[in-house]
Amino acid sequence: MGPDGMSGDESDTRDGIKRYIIFLDKWRNPAVAPWLRVFDRIFMTTKFNEVSRPKRGNWPRIRVPTTQRNVQREGKPVPGLPRNFYDEAWLSTLDPDDLETLDIQQPIYLVHSQEVLQ
Repeated sequence: MGPDGMSGDESDTRDGIKRYIIFLDKWRNPAVAPWLRVFDRIFMTTKFNEVSRPKRGNWPRIRVPTTQRNVQREGKPVPGLPRNFYDEAWLSTLDPDDLETLDIQQPIYLVHSQEVLQ
């Protein structure tokens, strides 16, 4: 599972740069991925100081979506997420006990403010 707890990452090294390939788990709604990528970009900006020079310390993982079509993993679902983070078709396959264990929360809007996007 990836650092966001919701995707599986596998490392791949090209041109001496280590990248992590993101594979979507069957339980996760694919519409969440673009929303989460904004947070990856914001975190990357925190690695620079006021004069745009890199700060010391480890860099965040370079994470890129898989280029393989229709590749999904079973993955263990993360409990307690908003309902719209889960794939509805996958949810429909669960029995009532599994749904209760999942502790699904109210959906949230997957929209970033203009301040965040800038």
